[in-house]
Amino acid sequence: EAWHLKEIKKCVQQLTRSWRTPIQMLRLNHAGKGSALAAGFREAKTPIVGFADADGAIFADECLSLILEMERQRLEGSAVAVIGSRVRELGVNVDNNWLRYFIGGVFAALLRWIFWVRVYDTQCGAKFFLREAVVPLLSLIRSRTWLWDTELVLFLFRSGRQVKEVGVDWQSVAGSKISLLRDPLLMCWGLIKLRWSFPKLIATSSRETKRTV
Repeated sequence: EAWHLKEIKKCVQQLTRSWRTPIQMLRLNHAGKGSALAAGFREAKTPIVGFADADGAIFADECLSLILEMERQRLEGSAVAVIGSRVRELGVNVDNNWLRYFIGGVFAALLRWIFWVRVYDTQCGAKFFLREAVVPLLSLIRSRTWLWDTELVLFLFRSGRQVKEVGVDWQSVAGSKISLLRDPLLMCWGLIKLRWSFPKLIATSSRETKRTV
């Protein structure tokens, strides 16, 4: 662990010198993807926050395009979130294995059916947000792992904010641990738990948003 931390610090220092931009590194106890992202969003000093999964499935230039689109939406006062979408109908290149494609499609269909939102890919690992729009919602999100960003997007939809979905090129990465039995069950159970608690969370979200405005 000490060796990895040393290498990460060295990488951050190199990027800081190369980009001539201060980069802050947070060291957190392991508590899942959602907890790490929430901590980073709170600490950020920029108007735009976001993330891209570290597996390399989405190239850096695609992430830059999403960031630029988020900045355009911010200046226009339109969407408060720009999320990547691996939907071939949007004219992008998607190199996906059949298992991941099938499970992702089932999850997206269930999400639209249960929550009545028009979004096609909440599981894409590239999303960017207006910090001022999402920070008031962070304390309300119950998920701490893979469902965290899906829950955040649902909060934005249900609070009447605009979310823009943008097609991105995506390639499947070797070493995937997707299980045809386990993962669909976990996804369904996660959505059921979220649907059960969502009305109460939405009411709390409305109070929190009014308090911060």
